[in-house]
Amino acid sequence: MAPPGPNAFQAGAPSSAARPLPAARQIASRPAFHPDPDGGVPSPPRPPFPPRRRGAAPGARVRDHGPSRLPFFSEQTIDRVRSAADILEIAGQYTDLRRVGPDSYVGLCPFHAEKTPSFSVSPEKGFFYCFGCQAGGDAIRFLQLKHSMSFPEAVRELARTSGVDLPEDEGQPDGASLTRERRQQLYGVMERASELFSDQLWGGGVGVRNYLRARGVGDAVIRSFRLGYSPPGWQWLSRELLKEGWQEDLIVEAGLAKPRSLGGVNDVFHGRLTVPILERDGRTAAFAGRLMDAHAPSGGKGPEDRGAGQGGQAFEAPKYINSPTTPIYTKGRLLYGMPQAEPFLEAAGCVFIVEGYFDLIALHAAGIRYSAAAMGTALTQTQVNMLRNRDLEVFLLFDGDAAGRDAAVKALPKLLNAGLNGRAVILPADHDPDTFLRKNGPDSLMRLAEKSPTATEYACMRLLAVHDDSIAGRSKAAEEARAYLSEVIEPFNADLLRGLLASGLGVRPESLLAKPKSFAPGAGEAHPGPAGGGQGGSPGRAGFGHAWDDTEGMGELEHRSARLLDIALSTPPAVPLLERLRGRWPQEQAGALADELLAQYRESGTVLFPKLSSRFREGPLGELVSRAATRPLHGDPSTALSEAEQYLNDLLAVSAMRRLDELKEHFKQALADGDGERLDAVRAEQKAIRAELNDRGRNAAS
Repeated sequence: MAPPGPNAFQAGAPSSAARPLPAARQIASRPAFHPDPDGGVPSPPRPPFPPRRRGAAPGARVRDHGPSRLPFFSEQTIDRVRSAADILEIAGQYTDLRRVGPDSYVGLCPFHAEKTPSFSVSPEKGFFYCFGCQAGGDAIRFLQLKHSMSFPEAVRELARTSGVDLPEDEGQPDGASLTRERRQQLYGVMERASELFSDQLWGGGVGVRNYLRARGVGDAVIRSFRLGYSPPGWQWLSRELLKEGWQEDLIVEAGLAKPRSLGGVNDVFHGRLTVPILERDGRTAAFAGRLMDAHAPSGGKGPEDRGAGQGGQAFEAPKYINSPTTPIYTKGRLLYGMPQAEPFLEAAGCVFIVEGYFDLIALHAAGIRYSAAAMGTALTQTQVNMLRNRDLEVFLLFDGDAAGRDAAVKALPKLLNAGLNGRAVILPADHDPDTFLRKNGPDSLMRLAEKSPTATEYACMRLLAVHDDSIAGRSKAAEEARAYLSEVIEPFNADLLRGLLASGLGVRPESLLAKPKSFAPGAGEAHPGPAGGGQGGSPGRAGFGHAWDDTEGMGELEHRSARLLDIALSTPPAVPLLERLRGRWPQEQAGALADELLAQYRESGTVLFPKLSSRFREGPLGELVSRAATRPLHGDPSTALSEAEQYLNDLLAVSAMRRLDELKEHFKQALADGDGERLDAVRAEQKAIRAELNDRGRNAAS
């Protein structure tokens, strides 16, 4: 039977269904990265924006994780970038937009599949909003959602395409004062090192090329991944770079060399096959190096490889080494092979994630080019977030040993937190992806993947299988299940997984409840930022009610608060009504937005949406602002004002009733303390509140 095409991976199919995969040879024949006549694989030209991709799977639940330890820009810089961007032009690259009003365009949503247009753009206000999937925001937010960018990445990309120069002292990690010139120099020396390593491989590295060919890695794949060779010798690379005029301190800062105690430097990579680690745009950020024993000095031992080990034994040189953390590279930030995989992901509808460099290279050599690697570390949330907001199914293809299988289980919460569906491809215990492919070929791997369980099913099987069926065993399994569930941020996904685990354990789902994990910035990996969303947040969407305190009876209050704010955003004359609720909002976030609206109205007499987007750019409040920004202002505000008065009175009544409940407790305490003065004050306030409620009731009746 002929294998199905890319549509075999349609979003929304039952997660337990074993959906067939596209054939490796079909995907390998797609147009990007064609070998040139000399056997090389040229990089595709860089577009003005990253390549077009499909949006998030319809119905996918994606949760914002808030700000993280990423670069920050001043509000003035953000305003300049936002003002220079044309949201109509940007969104128009991904969907056809039709004008339906003076400041309103509609089209099919670029973030989810739909047949009836629900996507709206307001060029004058600089906002977009989809009434189907609730994606919304400004041009910066559009890039975040469409291309899985962090806020700083989106600002930089938008500044580049809009011709805005960013201040050199802004947008640096953790406040580091790394100038743009210095950053360019670091990428420049890394790029030059990559070229020198590549020249060595194609010049004197015959033995290394033969080694790669023996592993099934042909010349086209070697060129595609820019593999190279660092010859033996402790200063070969640094001498070459210094001769060309590169500064020694720059070479050290880039992680290419280490200072020697007697002066000068030693190369980090020598006698090794070099593997460049590329940024999303193809720039070299770091290297990995595999030891080539036959070509390393003294069998790979040298001044920094040898040391005083136990019993005077010398340390063996490690098989693999990696670049250290540098101003342009942090371990766990990038997925290896993503620039090479990008042209193939949309057609395949899926992505294979492996652990090691050569696992990934082996997949590409076998024609499975829709794949990337975590680089030998546990898959991080940052890496997973590079895949979010796409219609992709993630196949976790880790080693077949216990460590690899456990790694697949640990990756599941990160997939769920990014709104991704996943499967776990189970290899035999004595294989990794590279050895399995070499022994069995890509067709066998495809058949194995077709039968793979969902990552959720596999995680449940692994968690439940490690303990026996005794009471003590089940209790231990339940304890581990609670800890595991605490890593799943989104409540809906956590409930589904809890139900599966409870069913397997034969207990009620409530017994696996732990203290809910808050929607903390970066899923617990970063520091908090400004109210209403930070600059470093990963892209995502949230329902309006989910982000506010979920206490009993809060749903209706949230609805009324949201409607009142929505009216104020669309009808500026309604903004002064919000003053009557100052300090009495049921939710703190609603009060923050109301205060901002009041300040704007006092200053300008209207609603300034660009300023609102600076503070409320993500989450439920960002969604509310975006939705209002894409609607025209009410011409006749009388109806809207009347509706706003109703919602305002409802909220004031709720606030008054809550205050009465508080005063009951104050009355009891004052009575117990014998505090007559306090009793009189409480009675007076109670009387005033009841009179206010009675007046409001009579006014409503009339």
